[in-house]
Amino acid sequence: MSPVARLTPASVAAPAQHAGRGGMAPARRVFIALLVGLVWIGPAWLNWRFLYALAAWDVLVVLAWYGDLKRLPPPQCLKTSRAWAAPLAQGDSASVRVSVLNKSQVILEVSLQDELPASWLPPPASSALSTPRPRALPQLVLTARSGQAVGAEYRIRPSERGDHRVGRVCLRYRTAWQLAERWAFADLCQTVRVYLSLQRSKRQALYLARSRQVEMEKRLERRRGLGREFESLREYRRGDEMRDVCWTATARRGKLITRTYRSERSQRYRATWCCSWPSPSPIWRNWRLDGRHQSPKCIAIWRRKNWSIGASCCCVACASKEHWSSNSDRRTCLPRW
Repeated sequence: MSPVARLTPASVAAPAQHAGRGGMAPARRVFIALLVGLVWIGPAWLNWRFLYALAAWDVLVVLAWYGDLKRLPPPQCLKTSRAWAAPLAQGDSASVRVSVLNKSQVILEVSLQDELPASWLPPPASSALSTPRPRALPQLVLTARSGQAVGAEYRIRPSERGDHRVGRVCLRYRTAWQLAERWAFADLCQTVRVYLSLQRSKRQALYLARSRQVEMEKRLERRRGLGREFESLREYRRGDEMRDVCWTATARRGKLITRTYRSERSQRYRATWCCSWPSPSPIWRNWRLDGRHQSPKCIAIWRRKNWSIGASCCCVACASKEHWSSNSDRRTCLPRW
């Protein structure tokens, strides 16, 4: 088994169960049909016997609803499962697949609602004039044919790491008539662990390497002397080589002008990263304790990339912000090489 498969949450499956004593209700079409029956009130103003037609219409609608209710299979005929595509990481988007297996002989339209932690759900769109609304749970609508399994996926983005409790899946299913519906739930409760995001550490490690030549992974130190990179022009001095004479500048100024060059070499430098408390920079905003846990990972990635240029780095952490502020000389908090 690969390491990724070991970290991926296990898939769970369970048959549906009754939601309660009732567990059933008329669908929207029943209420629409009852409203249509009110048309008989108009002719009843002329002849009150038309009220019998209104009563007959209501009885017909109720009988149709009862017949559709009898066609609905018991909840045990629906087997629900939840599968995870990859390990869950903090701040990274992940997909979850919920499937339903219809073991009955009737085509059903199933509405699913998965109970997830609030930290996994996207915040609702709200304006300054409206009151804040709660986060909406993911809802899926599937058409399950007889003996077939259908499924759909939805996206989540966990914002907190650690162990989280995922609840059950609530179902509402109806036939093609859509006059009656049953309520049920599948007990798919499980504990899922959210890990730290390694992809975020790799993306943010680029901010640590303050280099204008990332591909070469080195900085240039300017030094006059032997080299082939042009530095400046100056008057000819005794001992300069004739190949360094700039003849175009000599012709303009009327005297010998020599080119000077600079040598290139890798510059050794050290980087110190303080991870004592959240930084006000927008790059590390909202990291808090999780940012401190990811600090060694970012430093390790950055150190590996800059190994060839002789760069060194360290991580500094103080006891608290007050401890840092109490030191008049902040250089005492830094290590010495």
